[in-house]
Amino acid sequence: MHKPRVSVWAATAFFWALGASPVGAQGFLGAADVRALIEGNTVEVQRGNGTRYLAYYEPGGIWLRQERGQIAQGAWRVLDDGNQCVAIGRDDSCALIQKNPDGTFTRISNGVAQFTWLKVMPGKGF
Repeated sequence: MHKPRVSVWAATAFFWALGASPVGAQGFLGAADVRALIEGNTVEVQRGNGTRYLAYYEPGGIWLRQERGQIAQGAWRVLDDGNQCVAIGRDDSCALIQKNPDGTFTRISNGVAQFTWLKVMPGKGF
């Protein structure tokens, strides 16, 4: 008996037609990739309004932000689904990380680009 087979292209086209696509097709990093990218490193971050700051992700889960000479501290973690979370006080913000063709990364929460990671530098950069 012959079983019908669906090609990868046909399956992808079907999901795109429904308005959804596999996470990998959108370039989102998995949990291990996010951890490897930022743990122990400093990220230069740009907000939508163009302002920038530096964020350091300590291996123990401490997050430090340097902006205009001030240091803020919070906590960071990566969920199993790849969401990268930062908590400052009671606020907890989680987002997926998308790799862009130009080498930058976009932090996307609920389908909306929140921040752009312009570059990742080894170690603590401030």
